[in-house]
Amino acid sequence: APAYGRAEAQLGQVMKARRSEVFLATKANVEDAKGALESLEQSLRDLQTDHVDLTYVHALGGKDPDHVMSREGALAGLMEAKRRGLTRFLGFTAHNAPWKCARVLGETDVDAVMLAMITLLILAAISALSSAVSIAFQDTSSVINYR
Repeated sequence: APAYGRAEAQLGQVMKARRSEVFLATKANVEDAKGALESLEQSLRDLQTDHVDLTYVHALGGKDPDHVMSREGALAGLMEAKRRGLTRFLGFTAHNAPWKCARVLGETDVDAVMLAMITLLILAAISALSSAVSIAFQDTSSVINYR
């Protein structure tokens, strides 16, 4: 990802000769479509390749999911990149804010998600609790909260 300094440029030296041997991913740490395309295009130049296999919208937890998912948002930009053949797959990364992850997963068609382990655990707990509460309400059971 561009945020990692010279990493992509250094990797680009290897990609010239060995691109077909790797699954290559990058990240775009932006919210808007134009920024996502510009970030990916810069990564392609630095990596010295015409496409990557996967591009993530990076750090979803710190972004506005409404904007990221909008017609002008980063995911729209990456979908355009996918149509152009600049990336084969798209996804997002998140270190926190599991509710944003759940929402984006429920409302978009991403190919990949990279989540911090704690986010995965929180999402699993929310899912289990939601199922239990839903069943309790269907059975007209009482639901009591305690600390």
